[in-house]
Amino acid sequence: FQSHEKNNEDNPGYFADFFLPGDSANDRMHHFGVENTLAFELHEGFNRWMKMGLRLYGKHELAQFSFRLPYAEGLLPQRVFTENYFTVGAQLLSQQSPIVRYQVLGEIRTTGTDWGEFNIEGNASLNIPLRRDSLHFTAEGFVRNERPSFYLRNYYARNAWWTNDNLDKQLRTRQERWIPYIFATLCYVGAAFYLIHVHSPLWLTAFMWGAIASIVVACVVNFFWKISAHATGIAGLVALLFSLHNMGLAAFDIMWLICLTIVFAGAVGSSRIALGHHTLGQVLAGYVNGVVCIYLAELLFS
Repeated sequence: FQSHEKNNEDNPGYFADFFLPGDSANDRMHHFGVENTLAFELHEGFNRWMKMGLRLYGKHELAQFSFRLPYAEGLLPQRVFTENYFTVGAQLLSQQSPIVRYQVLGEIRTTGTDWGEFNIEGNASLNIPLRRDSLHFTAEGFVRNERPSFYLRNYYARNAWWTNDNLDKQLRTRQERWIPYIFATLCYVGAAFYLIHVHSPLWLTAFMWGAIASIVVACVVNFFWKISAHATGIAGLVALLFSLHNMGLAAFDIMWLICLTIVFAGAVGSSRIALGHHTLGQVLAGYVNGVVCIYLAELLFS
C-alpha cells in the first residue's frame, strides 16, 4: 500500500483511486489449461511373471494466465503468461491381494529448461484376518520437490503486483505419524523380551519398558495434539543416566556425561523449535514424557 502511495506521488494519475465505487477493485484474470496424457499399462496378474500392475505414462500440460493491467480502462491491455510442462512417470501397484495392497508412484516434471521437480508418493494397507472380522492398517506418504504455484510467482492487480520467477522450489513431505510409533513400539517390545530371555541387567530391561511407555504416550497424545518425539527420546536418555548415577550402578563418575547430555537435549529441543516443527510447549511436553516414563520404570524395576 505504501509503495502504491509513493507511485501516486511520483506518477500522478497512475493510481488515481485505489478502489472503484462500491469498494471493489477493478481486477480481472483468466486461466486456461489443457492436459494430455499417454499411458501404457500392464494389468496386475497379466501373466505369471507380472504379479503386480505397472503403468508408464507421459503428460503434457499447457497453462495460460492473463491479467488485465491495472491502468486498463477496458479488457485491454493484458499481460499474458504461457507455461508448458512435461511429465514422465511410473506406477507400481498391487490391489488384488487379500492381505497386502500397495501402490507407489514416481514422476519427474520439467518445463524443458527448468529441471528438478519430482513427486514420489505411495500407500499401503495390511489386512489381518481375526475370526469373522479383520484388523486393517493403512499407511501413506509423499515426498515432493515442486516449483511454487503460478500465483505465488506472478500477480498483477490494482493494489498488488509482483513477479518472482526466481523462487526456490518447495520440498514437501507427509507421513502418517502413528506408523513409526507402532513400528518402534514393536521393536522395543521384541528387544525387551530378548533382554529378559538372556538375563540382562534389570536397569537395561527397565529402560526398554520405559521407552515403550513413552512411545505409547506420545502416540496417544498425537491423536489430539503434537508432542516432540525427539525431545522424548533425548530426555529419556538423561533420565536413564540420572537413575544409574543415583542407584550407584555406574562404574565411574558420570556427572559430566549427564551435564553434556542435558546440553545436547537443549540443542535438540531448540532445533525442533527453530525449524518450526514444534512449539516450546510441545518440546517441553516431550521432555516431561521421556523423563517421567524412563525414571519411573527404573524405580519400579529397581
